[in-house]
Amino acid sequence: MKKDWNNPLVISINKEKARHEAESHRSLEDYLNQVSTRQSLNGIWKFYFCKNDLDRPDGFFDKDLDTKDWDHINVPSVWETQGYDKPYYLAFDYPPAVSKRTKEIPWIDEEKNPVGIYRTDFVLEESWAQNDIFCHFGAVKSAFYLYINGHQVGYSQGSMTPSEFNITGFVTPGENQMTVEVYKYSDGTYLEDQDMWFMAGIYRNVYIYQESRSGIKDFYFYNTFDAAYENAFLHSEITLKSFSDVQKLELYLSEQEGELGQCILEKSELTMVNQDVLEIPNPKKWNHETPNLYFLTCIIKNDDGEIIEIKGTTYGFRTVEIKNARFLINGVPIIFKGVNRHEFNPDTGWYLPRALREQDIKIIKQHNINAIRTAHYPNDPHLYELCDLHGLYVIDEADIETHGVRKKNIPGDNPMWTHAVVDRMNRMVLRDRRHPSIVMWSLGNEAGYGDNFRIMKKEAMKLDETRPFHYEGDLDLKVSDVLSIMYPSPEKAAQYGRLENTKITLVQNLMNQLTADQKAFKREQYMDKPVMSCEFAHAMENSLGNFAEHIKVFETYDNWCGGFIWDFVDQSIRKGTKEDKDYWTYGGDYNEEKHHGHFCANGIISADRTLHPAILEVKKVYQDFEIRKENQGYILYNKRFFTGLEDYTFVYIRKVDGYVVEEKSLEIPWVGPGAAELLVVPENNLKNDGVVHDVFVARLKTDHWYAKAGYEMGFEQFCVQEAGNKIMEEGAKVQVKKTDEGLSVKGGDLVVHFMREDGLIHKILFKDQVILDHRFQLNFWRPPTDNDMGLANFRPELTGLINRSIYKKLTDHPPKAVRFLVNRKENNVIITSMYEVPAFKKLEIRYYMNSLGDLQIRTIAVPKKDMIRLGFTTEFGNAFKHVSWFGRGPHETYMDRKTGGKYGRYHQDVEDMPHDYMRPQENGLRSDIYEVELMAPNKSIRIKSDQKPLFFSVWPYTMKSLEKARHSYEMKHEGIVTLNIDGFHRGVGGDEPGMLSLLETYKLPKNQRYDYRFVMNFSNNNGQ
Repeated sequence: MKKDWNNPLVISINKEKARHEAESHRSLEDYLNQVSTRQSLNGIWKFYFCKNDLDRPDGFFDKDLDTKDWDHINVPSVWETQGYDKPYYLAFDYPPAVSKRTKEIPWIDEEKNPVGIYRTDFVLEESWAQNDIFCHFGAVKSAFYLYINGHQVGYSQGSMTPSEFNITGFVTPGENQMTVEVYKYSDGTYLEDQDMWFMAGIYRNVYIYQESRSGIKDFYFYNTFDAAYENAFLHSEITLKSFSDVQKLELYLSEQEGELGQCILEKSELTMVNQDVLEIPNPKKWNHETPNLYFLTCIIKNDDGEIIEIKGTTYGFRTVEIKNARFLINGVPIIFKGVNRHEFNPDTGWYLPRALREQDIKIIKQHNINAIRTAHYPNDPHLYELCDLHGLYVIDEADIETHGVRKKNIPGDNPMWTHAVVDRMNRMVLRDRRHPSIVMWSLGNEAGYGDNFRIMKKEAMKLDETRPFHYEGDLDLKVSDVLSIMYPSPEKAAQYGRLENTKITLVQNLMNQLTADQKAFKREQYMDKPVMSCEFAHAMENSLGNFAEHIKVFETYDNWCGGFIWDFVDQSIRKGTKEDKDYWTYGGDYNEEKHHGHFCANGIISADRTLHPAILEVKKVYQDFEIRKENQGYILYNKRFFTGLEDYTFVYIRKVDGYVVEEKSLEIPWVGPGAAELLVVPENNLKNDGVVHDVFVARLKTDHWYAKAGYEMGFEQFCVQEAGNKIMEEGAKVQVKKTDEGLSVKGGDLVVHFMREDGLIHKILFKDQVILDHRFQLNFWRPPTDNDMGLANFRPELTGLINRSIYKKLTDHPPKAVRFLVNRKENNVIITSMYEVPAFKKLEIRYYMNSLGDLQIRTIAVPKKDMIRLGFTTEFGNAFKHVSWFGRGPHETYMDRKTGGKYGRYHQDVEDMPHDYMRPQENGLRSDIYEVELMAPNKSIRIKSDQKPLFFSVWPYTMKSLEKARHSYEMKHEGIVTLNIDGFHRGVGGDEPGMLSLLETYKLPKNQRYDYRFVMNFSNNNGQ
């Protein structure tokens, strides 16, 4: 006989039906003052870890069991982060205990299925005996049995929604004992393959509570509007447990928490299900810009007018509709500027304390994100409360993903799984349907397709017909109300905007046979549906290239309703410290039999909530206004959907060569949603030859929950004047001397030593001080980003192919110069180094040095294959601890991810210039650089761009160390400073998961001529 946790037909025993988690009150005063009678069981529990169920101690559920030798464990949390068992990170596979053999599915290897036994005691007051008593588990993974006082109460699986049990018949006044028997894997695990760690335990809140036996079982409210979207019709459905002693029902509506407000319904003729429609004149509407919330209170009374029970909920008046292929909130088309978000804590796994979740929402609001997809499961209720309160749209997603077996008809059309998937969907809807922030239900993610999805939607619509349904895996668009796609290029996205027939490539078709799910549609199939990217802009560490191009598509085509970045936070587990640094772990760090390595780090923030540079690109591109420079001047466009921009203070800033020369607040007329106004800015005559930028900054006028007054929400910038061409001045004679290795050139106080063999600079002295004592060499390579790794992200054996790149070889072993030409004049010298290498049709360096000590370096290249970068790299001594620059900053930017970088003058310590990604890789680049200066206490090196801006980065370690390291703690300060100066550096990509997928404009194509130059000069600490 199959065990319950190995049988998909058994998903619960004695578990209560899902409902809205509204707390019960008997006193109006307690209700208005939010006095809770719930008894939390969070805290330290006794714990016994078992390798499998055969390892369970005898009588583990007995009330009087001696547990003095048991361990202690924190609840809520997962047990892997507390030292038990090992976690598995698998993006689209299952741990070894879960069979993927078609003939065996579903089968969990019983010998490899760990079990955790939790025990705790609790005390019940005598007064609880008159009521029903329930035990609530917010979430337990993967399956569990509940025992009270030595008796089995029930069983549950479906690990991302609550499980509740009526324990009235199992408890007594006074002390009681609870045992929870948790199985890491169950047949439900097949439905939970969601690109995350496989971990186990009681990881959301546990509490017990009491309710009247004849009280309110559940309630549900929704509204429609009149044709003008002005007056609302509130639909009320209040279900009673019984009405034998219930004589009156009252419903109140208030704008203020803690107040009862206006009575909008009094009813004495009651049934078990009480349905009413109430007209509410012109209520304040809920949307993401003005998240107006009301408070609904339901009171039931007996014959004597005494209160039997009070329950309440927040409520937002809002509607969701699809009309003419547009997604409408309250009749207004909107765009999701969204992000996918896992519930993840690096120290406790799937348990997030409220403060951490609030921090997440603050970060999201600070960076102009307006929507969350709960990838790929229902979240803790606190998440939806925050989104209701602070204005974020939510796609609530069912706990269903079968990525590793979705090609095997799971759940597909298989009736074995119907009960389980319908239960998961319905439990989510019943719990969450009260939230105005939820604007779409999702039937799951990457779980194949079949009749089970049609059944899920049909059953869910019986519970809520007010929201559209989403499912990206819909192959014929007969279930999903939107066309949802994953990881399109901007051009592919535009094809859907133009209502074209779409196709998939041969490569995509091959990938579909493995893990991908690319689809092709005819225009007739989707022309009446909004289009969205449920996942796009794959932010795998140093990624998120060409993000702005995607948003341009969203804003250009009416049928596009936006997208959701993959994803918000890195799923890296913090495993203590190593060498005085946090040890951030990923797949393979726990001796797992199989894993998917570092693919768990896809966030725009790190696991400890440090911001990655990519989120600043998101903030800029997602901002809700735009300023354009047009013939009549600067035009401000309001990109909001419901409100003006009056909560912003706009500031005009003029910068010359990066320095602020003028700053002034602007008087902005009211600009309605979607409207535009001409800005009146100070008149400025350009009186110098410097680089001039006009910058506009939008700052919050007042304090908000997520940011203080003065916080910058967005900016625009315009270069109104580039620098004129500067001619290097000449002076006295330049001294040129031959050496055994090559050439020594002296101009003023500068001496530069060249090596004839490789045609490179090997040493620089200024005023007899050694500035550089290391080869200033050509650089064609970067330590591979995750996107550079491509298929090697999943097949590490392919890494060798990457490391055999000709560009890595040329950087590690600089080529010899086939010609080393010296053109000597009285007051300058030109040295030309020419190279013949298979990767280039032309490659040469031209050095120009004058008698004033200025050194110009020019590089000309015509590659035979696409390049990674074209620049120089060298190492300086540790004394050069500081760097300043004029260009984009202050954070890391790249060719295809620089919109969020503001032009200015910046100064940082060298040790702060890199950005630590979980897996060390190329990092810290700054783009569009006019000037950079590296400074030591008694000397400095200044590099100025000549004709075109540069890229640069500095690290307190070598490139080889960066390539070799596998974890961030391995990156140490090595007593040197690596300087990289590039004329060209390709983008980082990010359209497809773990693939470079660069747009053409961000490549460095072969067979083109690349020509750039810069000037180096040197000074002592007096600037001389």
